[in-house]
Amino acid sequence: MGDWKGCCVKPRPKIDVFAPGWKKPPPHFEDTYLSSDFHDFAAGPKEYVWDGLLALGEFSVVFGDPAAGKGNFVTTLGCAVAGGRPFFGRNAGWYKDGDWWPCGVLYFALERHEQVKRRVKAYEQHHDAPYHIPFAVCQNQFDIRDDDTASRIIETLYETHGYSHMRLDGEPGVCDYQPDFNLIVIDTLSMALAGGNDSDPGDMAKAIHTIKQVIAETGAHVMVVHHSPVSADNRMRGYGTLNAAIDVSIRVEDKKTYRVASVVKNSDTPDAPRYHFGLQSINVPHWYGDKYGDPIGEPFDVPVPVVVEMDAPPAKARSAVKESKGPKVIRPSNSEQPVYDALAGLAGPATEEDWRAAYDASPVEGVSASNHRVRFSRGKKDLAAKGLIRQGDDGKWSVTVSALQSENCNSEET
Repeated sequence: MGDWKGCCVKPRPKIDVFAPGWKKPPPHFEDTYLSSDFHDFAAGPKEYVWDGLLALGEFSVVFGDPAAGKGNFVTTLGCAVAGGRPFFGRNAGWYKDGDWWPCGVLYFALERHEQVKRRVKAYEQHHDAPYHIPFAVCQNQFDIRDDDTASRIIETLYETHGYSHMRLDGEPGVCDYQPDFNLIVIDTLSMALAGGNDSDPGDMAKAIHTIKQVIAETGAHVMVVHHSPVSADNRMRGYGTLNAAIDVSIRVEDKKTYRVASVVKNSDTPDAPRYHFGLQSINVPHWYGDKYGDPIGEPFDVPVPVVVEMDAPPAKARSAVKESKGPKVIRPSNSEQPVYDALAGLAGPATEEDWRAAYDASPVEGVSASNHRVRFSRGKKDLAAKGLIRQGDDGKWSVTVSALQSENCNSEET
């Protein structure tokens, strides 16, 4: 091959397996492709669980303040995916044979799992669902940093898929349908860290590694619910590695009269929509159960909030331009007024001595003699700066035309 100097890659050294100290070389990474191999694949369409935003094999985060409504938003999105129903005008579920079908959702409710179950019931009741949607809630706790957590999540997904059969309604020839579970939700990241610190780069790296393992094995979309810091709700809490690793981030805010979910990061397209919604309480029948899960006594209603889509609020109207009230009149301040009045009362240009004498003849009550003199000196300077008085070439002082228009009009002390 000749001398390697000047080439891009140094040639592989000759191997002598009988040489002292010889070791078998490590295996190479097999998943390596040239552009001639992957250009057809790269041009293919992505598959989504929420059309145009949440794709299979990707990772997203929904974040916001504790009371912003992100839990309601995520649960309702999951229910729409599980029901194959549109959500904020975008198709959701599993696209197959030209239609959107129900797609299974596995929701790891590490916080308030009973509340998540009630929200799913409320969704089914509010939308009059004719069948139970394939929405599974896992309430077991785990530490996302542990080496075996990815395997446990993957096995739970496969087991849930194996037991999930649903009856689609309405048409002749009703059939069993087994949906693929392609959306995994982890609520919340803080609980999944199990005492870890979301500001610690090591803890976050382990969490991201676990999520990436799940995605690589299942091909599902993984969504994580996270918090924003107390000091700034416009970003995710913790170390910045998380934001770098995700494909989509959605910020949920409470605007008092409405709530809004805004796509902050979208790695694949510049599409960054905003979705406005409110929360409406509906009564969901509930009952107490015995240790076997059988109901005890009569059912009772529990109010549960459901997400109601809203139109974008109208933009704030621009304030009306105030009508012009004519040119602004410059007036003397309270301390300048006596100085100005003394000159105006002389009925024509006057020397500074005559002006001062007229001013001294009308002392202001409560003002000392020294302060009285200071007011004259300052007042003369300030009145001239405002253009209310002027000094002629002969050295005499007189009021200007604009000053004559402002006579007997006092302003606040400047």
